[in-house]
Amino acid sequence: MTYLIYGEDSFGVHEALRAIRTRYMGKIGTPNILHLDGTHTSANKLVAATGATPLLASHRLVIVSNLMLDTPLARHAGYIPVIEAIPETTVALFVEYGKPLRTSPLFGRLNRPKYTVVARHFSAQELRAWVEKVVRDGGETITHDALDLMIKLFPTDRWQIYNEIQKALLFAHASGSEISRSLLETLLKTSPLVNRYGVQDAIFFRSSRQMLGALSHLEEAEMIPVLAGLVGAVRTLLLVSAGPENASTHMLQAMGIHPYVGLRAQGALKHYKEGEIEALFYTLADVDFRVKSGEVDPRAALTHVALSLERSTGIEGRTMLRV
Repeated sequence: MTYLIYGEDSFGVHEALRAIRTRYMGKIGTPNILHLDGTHTSANKLVAATGATPLLASHRLVIVSNLMLDTPLARHAGYIPVIEAIPETTVALFVEYGKPLRTSPLFGRLNRPKYTVVARHFSAQELRAWVEKVVRDGGETITHDALDLMIKLFPTDRWQIYNEIQKALLFAHASGSEISRSLLETLLKTSPLVNRYGVQDAIFFRSSRQMLGALSHLEEAEMIPVLAGLVGAVRTLLLVSAGPENASTHMLQAMGIHPYVGLRAQGALKHYKEGEIEALFYTLADVDFRVKSGEVDPRAALTHVALSLERSTGIEGRTMLRV
């Protein structure tokens, strides 16, 4: 049996994967669950993985990540005979953190209505309902203005929303109060008009326009903390790019990276060519030093970084305006 999970909402993909994995773990045990990185999974390796006999159980679960997204389209047809030969004792779960090409013959074979989960970004209304459910499941309530702020700050990032809600729940439990806008502003260290995370998201999506928009709402006092956050975000990109492709959440934790941050970073790598993340890191580190030494105005420095984001040759800190 085969399942397919794919979509642009990596949180939704992860949740669907977790649900299926949990369901089978109780029946077959951890020894019968195998994870494969699609980038390094040849047809022969897939044959060996799916054809193995379960260990003291009726089935085994083989999870293959990004087989279609990270392998050339020309190779996709070669996996179909392997899939057709998967024994009944094996459940193969193909997970794609993005949208595979619909023209792929492999996608055509795996995409079956009853066995496919599509994780799409939520609409604003769906996102509000989901946030309220997460808060309700945590035994608390959230005010309308707090919910509005959360949706405004993270309109598509359910990883970030979930993480911030979990922190807010701890504070709400301790204080015996609901999740209010003032509580979120305190935890997020933001003001009603500020979206610091928008600046970091711009680095992950490599969007000059998004970064300039986020910068326009920042106050002068927030520039240096935001710059430090950008250095940290690019450092995470470096760590993820240097580690195993599509590293599991356990691997990410071993690297000192929170799973939701690591998965977002994995998705961000596709926006950068080889060497560009390293160039951006050293540039930001240089900018950080020069800003703190008073050599460069923080807003001018961050604006220059934003304008340079989409240049294919990277950015050069030494070309910035001096104060």
